[in-house]
Amino acid sequence: RIRPRRVSTPRFPDPWPSRQPSWPPAPWIMSGTVLTAWFDLPREQIENLISPSLVPPSGQLGPSRLRFYELDYRPANPDLSAAATGRFREAVVGLPATYGSSTGDISAHMWSDSDTYMHWGRDVFGWPVLRAPVELEGEIWAGEIGPTSTGTATLELSDGSRAAISVDRVEEDLPPPTPAAWITPRLISSPLEE
Repeated sequence: RIRPRRVSTPRFPDPWPSRQPSWPPAPWIMSGTVLTAWFDLPREQIENLISPSLVPPSGQLGPSRLRFYELDYRPANPDLSAAATGRFREAVVGLPATYGSSTGDISAHMWSDSDTYMHWGRDVFGWPVLRAPVELEGEIWAGEIGPTSTGTATLELSDGSRAAISVDRVEEDLPPPTPAAWITPRLISSPLEE
C-alpha cells in the first residue's frame, strides 16, 4: 500500500532574493496623482526614437505625452506585510505606437526616484526605468485641485536635460480620463542551444 506524501512548497525566508525591498506580489492597488501634457511630434522624430516595427508605415500618428506620477502602492492581499507598501514618483515620455492591429503608446523614456519601483518595472515589464530625482510641488500634488490650483512637475538629469510641466490654473471642465493602451515590448532571454 502506497501512502500519499504531503509535499510542501519550499518558502524562502525574507528578504528574498536580497535585502533590496521587493515589489509586492500581484494584484496591486495604486492611488495618487497624475499630471499629463499631450503634444504632437513630427513623424521623423518618433521614427528616430523607437523601433520602426512600432511605427505604422503611413497615416496619422497620435499625440505623445509627458506624464508625472506620485503614487502610493500596496498589495491587494491584506495579509502581506507593511514592508510591501510604499510611494514613488515617476516621469514618463510616451510615444504613439502600433503593433499589428493594436494601437497605443510605448513608454520610451522613464525615470523614478524609487529603486524598488525601478527594479520591478525593469524586471517584470521590461520598462526602461532609470533612477532620477522627480520634483513635484504645489497644491495639485497635495490633492487640492480647484480652479486656482497651481503646481509644477520637474525632472532634471545630470547631463542638463530637463522636462517640466507647470500648471497655473485648472479648467472647470476637465476632460474625462481615457484608458491607457500601453504597448510594452521587451527582450526575453532564452537559454543557448548546444
